[in-house]
Amino acid sequence: MFKNCSMSLNEIAEIANTLPMPKGRKYALNFAVTKDSVIDATLIDKLFDKNKFLIKMTPIHQTFNALDNGFNVTTEYQSFEVFESFEKEFIKLGWDVMAFLDSHEEDDDALTCGNLLLSHITEKITQIASRKKKIGLIVAIEMDAIFAHYHTWKELEAPPGFNLFLVERDTYDIYVLQTGMGEIAASSGVQYLIAKFGVSSIVNFGVVGGLTPDMKKQKGCLVNRVVHYKYDCSEFMDLAVGQVDGYDSIFLKTSESLVKSALSIMDDLSLATCCSGDKFISTAEEKQYLHETFEGDICDMESAGIVLTCEANGVPCLLLKAVADGLADGAEGFFAELQSASLKCLIAADTIMEKLAQIES
Repeated sequence: MFKNCSMSLNEIAEIANTLPMPKGRKYALNFAVTKDSVIDATLIDKLFDKNKFLIKMTPIHQTFNALDNGFNVTTEYQSFEVFESFEKEFIKLGWDVMAFLDSHEEDDDALTCGNLLLSHITEKITQIASRKKKIGLIVAIEMDAIFAHYHTWKELEAPPGFNLFLVERDTYDIYVLQTGMGEIAASSGVQYLIAKFGVSSIVNFGVVGGLTPDMKKQKGCLVNRVVHYKYDCSEFMDLAVGQVDGYDSIFLKTSESLVKSALSIMDDLSLATCCSGDKFISTAEEKQYLHETFEGDICDMESAGIVLTCEANGVPCLLLKAVADGLADGAEGFFAELQSASLKCLIAADTIMEKLAQIES
């Protein structure tokens, strides 16, 4: 393992005896193990003072030398099984034991012991640098804003009913998917981007209806919770109208960390509760009902499907909206503000995506 540069346990124990007694901590005897390793707990107990030392066990990481020399490296990440039998013997003898679990990310990014000192590292670093963050951008009908804002893009093959475009940036790629209107279309689009491209997050921008006097035309907001107000199982289940089965309230939450980060980048955006359902809300009476019944600030036809699908896949989502039609406006007001409001919303979304990518890179 150490190319004949190692010492025997007896030699190491002699050095260990000369070390001062630590205060409030212990020295770690570190063993890199596989399931085939042999560690004699009784021998260790004779050679080392358990009041001075503790046992630390780590996997043999997938370094180039480990792979080239055929070591049985740990392949079951996050599994404690390989350490369990060793730990029991030391605990019987009164030792403190800690185990370090490996992760794919550490091995893939060459962060583990020795990787950065090995040959092939230039190739490895090049591979790591070539990996880019992938963001999925869900668009219902606001594609004019996409073409006005992004001057370079590639059209990709997409399933029937969808249009897909790739916008490439230095540190991240944006997969822009036009799904059309409605919860089902948005939900299936999110699932496609996650399954096909492995996007790390979903962003949705678009225009919405305002449900309160404060939500005026062109106002931008971040959605922190969604009510699927068309979901109604109250007749046969103990659920409120709008409460999805499996959730403890009517509110579906978007990613708190993304919302917090987005607000730190653009603090002029307002937080909003979105009432989402497959119906265009055009009258003041309908809008007032949604506000009074579900505490909604805005309404749209896609957000519930996006949030539910993201949560099912464990992928964070961020929803940015701009009001097109206010409380007293209907379809005519919506279309009058569609282009300008959607472009304003996309610019805000793009600014946030770029800043977040810079932070994470």
